[in-house]
Amino acid sequence: MADDVVVAPATAADVDAIDAISRHSFRTPWPRQTFVDELARPHGRLVVARVGAAGPIVGYVNYWLVADEVHLLAIAVQPDHRRGGVGARLLDHVLAVAAGARLIT
Repeated sequence: MADDVVVAPATAADVDAIDAISRHSFRTPWPRQTFVDELARPHGRLVVARVGAAGPIVGYVNYWLVADEVHLLAIAVQPDHRRGGVGARLLDHVLAVAAGARLIT
């Protein structure tokens, strides 16, 4: 599964899918508007995982990149795609971005 996963920045068109994954993943999910706000936040990074370049969104990660610090806020995978390496691919993306960071939280 993970070999087919494409990680890319989220767009406004992805927010509904991200919100749905969040609602299936967390007891107290963030409001949909939070994801919309993250797209506009200069230090916010919202990244999705798709099956193939144009396939469905099966996971997301939200993190902040502030100066030389990376703050991981949330990572989630659609329930029927868990345990297939999607979360690891998303985390690998964050760690690659954070390679030069002084602090990772």
